Amino acid sequence: MIIANFMDSSLKDLETKGVLSSAPEIYNPRKHFDRVLHFTPHAGDLALQPLFDEWHVTLIHYPAAYLGPIKILKAAFQIWRRMKKEQVDLVRGRLPYLGSLIACLCARLQKLPFVVSLGGDNRIVQERNGTYNYNSRLISYAMEWLVLKLALRIIAPNQFTKSYVEGIIGKHGADCKCVIIPWISTPIPESVDSPPNIFKKLDIPSTSAIVPIIGFLNAYKYADVLFDALDGLNLQTKNGQKVIFCFCGDGPLRPEGEKRFSKATHVRFFGWQERSIVHALLRHAEFVLIPMSGNVLMEAASIGKPVITSEVEWHSELVINRKSGLVVDPHEPSTWRRAINEMLASPNLAKQMGEQLKQRYWADYAPDRSIDLEFDLYKRLIQSQSVQT
Repeated sequence: MIIANFMDSSLKDLETKGVLSSAPEIYNPRKHFDRVLHFTPHAGDLALQPLFDEWHVTLIHYPAAYLGPIKILKAAFQIWRRMKKEQVDLVRGRLPYLGSLIACLCARLQKLPFVVSLGGDNRIVQERNGTYNYNSRLISYAMEWLVLKLALRIIAPNQFTKSYVEGIIGKHGADCKCVIIPWISTPIPESVDSPPNIFKKLDIPSTSAIVPIIGFLNAYKYADVLFDALDGLNLQTKNGQKVIFCFCGDGPLRPEGEKRFSKATHVRFFGWQERSIVHALLRHAEFVLIPMSGNVLMEAASIGKPVITSEVEWHSELVINRKSGLVVDPHEPSTWRRAINEMLASPNLAKQMGEQLKQRYWADYAPDRSIDLEFDLYKRLIQSQSVQT
């Protein structure tokens, strides 16, 4: 089976965030596919080819990162020829924008099944930031609608995302096209740095209890609300360990946070870190604050780490409040403070909630289950297309 994969964003972005190492396995999980042709509009991505060789993933550049009609037509012709030459069996787009639209058109020309894989509600961040793809709300939303209408199947990672699809193409369209397959999230490995090593690397006092916050520092991720929640806190665990809140990530609110907590000892900012360091922080955390991050939520769940998360998007599909974690109003600093104090005051309850979360993860969100569901979907679509042609 040969898959053509399309993504508008750059692999370099994944490298910046320290998650590039997981991309090859996500594009070709378990090396199920004979080959994956990953089409990218970013020429700089090609320098990363050695990381993908082992996974039988070939990076291919096409020159259509922006809305230039001539470039788009040239790119589509170039892609169509390459797909025909490589005898591609199925075309997969990631996010419903220009790359997926070109991919879908090429798939239609060759009578190949086209699947678009979603990460969530793509309109939320655009609406909140007031910044739209292609600098146009009309173009962004129209392209999104068109890709979802043309797709043979839509992979949604959760019910929340399916509801978002319903709002665009209607309930009937979503019911016919959507397949719920959770993200392929690699569990945190057992072999991570020990506390002394990781604390030394990050210059954290060795006797501390750490609480990580992983991800972008911006208003969309409620970083400003967390700053308000953590301001003035001076907490200890029941064992007398000082609690240090560790922000791993970057974004427009990082300078504000660093200035605000410049004289504080309970809040630290580390910027983007290698995935191994993030995994070590999560494994050795007292608990984890997750204002908005699906990947971090599933990583924490994979090892049964207690979490405090927000009642946004799909979080409450995985975390049941007071059973498998604490779910709070993301807009209210007081709700974060109360939840933090509760976690510290009830370590046994925190542990029990972490175990419940772990059980739910391995039952419904384990990567092997998602991989099997995706692979079976592709086989059915390819077989169905073969019968029709």
